[in-house]
Amino acid sequence: MRGFILLVLCLMMAFPVMAQTPPPEEPDYTINNLRNRFTPDGLAVVEFEVWNRGGAASLPATALLNILSTSEEVARATVAPLPAQAITTVALTFQTSAFPPDSVQTFRVAVGVDEVEASGSANIRSNFAPLTLSFPALAEGSPTPLPPPLPADNQDTGRTILNDLRQRIPINWNDPVQVIIAAVIALALLVGVVLIFIVLRLLFSRAPHFEVWQPPYANTLFVDPNSPAGRRAGWQLNAQNASLPATAPEGAWHIRKLPLGKTNDYLQGWRMTALRICQYDPYGRVNRSQVIATRRHVNRLNAARRGRAKHTPEQLSRQVRPIAHGLIGAFGKKVNERSSILPVAFDVQMTGKQSEVRIGFELYQRTQGVWVLADRWEPEMLIPGKQVEENFTYTLYGLRAGETFKTFRARFENDLTALLVELLNPPAAPVAPVPPPRTDAPTDPHLSAVII
Repeated sequence: MRGFILLVLCLMMAFPVMAQTPPPEEPDYTINNLRNRFTPDGLAVVEFEVWNRGGAASLPATALLNILSTSEEVARATVAPLPAQAITTVALTFQTSAFPPDSVQTFRVAVGVDEVEASGSANIRSNFAPLTLSFPALAEGSPTPLPPPLPADNQDTGRTILNDLRQRIPINWNDPVQVIIAAVIALALLVGVVLIFIVLRLLFSRAPHFEVWQPPYANTLFVDPNSPAGRRAGWQLNAQNASLPATAPEGAWHIRKLPLGKTNDYLQGWRMTALRICQYDPYGRVNRSQVIATRRHVNRLNAARRGRAKHTPEQLSRQVRPIAHGLIGAFGKKVNERSSILPVAFDVQMTGKQSEVRIGFELYQRTQGVWVLADRWEPEMLIPGKQVEENFTYTLYGLRAGETFKTFRARFENDLTALLVELLNPPAAPVAPVPPPRTDAPTDPHLSAVII
């Protein structure tokens, strides 16, 4: 008795499981991409793809081509059982001589009717497809080859490629769930490609850097500071760039350095390697405000340097303004209204081959409102390698009194643009006015000399 009760209980537990098991999905054949062509030997070929959008089929199917008006069979082919979501190509061939030349006939293509799917099923309409053929005219009883097809326009070609692609992808485009899943997969693949590109770019791209610079003319032997060589060596370390101040008190001195080429041309043979802007205070540079230009901006400055002789200052200003705009954009993110009052240093590093470049120094004194050249020389340098390195430093104002942070950024960009133009074309030293020649007072040779 207990065994009978246990058997009944097991059967009762199995019934819900059997009731929840879905029935196997029926096959669903669909005709897609119906097309036709004529061969030179008088055959008509009708081709199409059969796509099983349902469950796997276990029986072969018959593909039929019938005349629509009379239901007369023209051609047939056998289609092997298709697995779920499988696609196969079917070709139906018949003689064109069975139809009058230069005539139009309408046919119907059917596949798997009453074999894979019953004629009264809900999806049976996709097993049929109409087809209209225009038969070519015959010349002297022999088939005439058709002319080559005219090239389709871009819209038809794109539509055909899209249809072929849709046929090759085993997705039921009428099912919104499958379409959403395909879209999510495509989006995930796109995100993966973008992430791989970013990782490779970070691995193989170098971050911009500004190397520590040591003047090649600083390590000179000890010389008497009161000698001309000693005074020159002392002035060399005070040279910051190639510019001359616009104003200065009478009698002031100023030293500048000029990176020259072998033919005494400014910046000939030199190449910019790094740009940097950074705030500074009495204790030194403020590293948190440091911004180093990207390689793209450095290359743009070198391009402007190569063509500076052929451009006016206005044209040079338009070429270098994107550099200033890029530096100010990054610099503005590292400073605020409180810290923007500090002055800003703009550094430029450049290099050249030892055999092609040289460095010159010029010492000026302010005399009668102009700078007068007092001395010019080339330093003694200790260069361990084949490259000569030089560094320029300029100073720009921070936030001025009465300026807002917005106007400060606009003014700072203009100042930096003008400074880049001055870097490429520094002002020439003005010529001091020549005093008029002295004329002695007329004397009488008969008078005695006067001793004072």
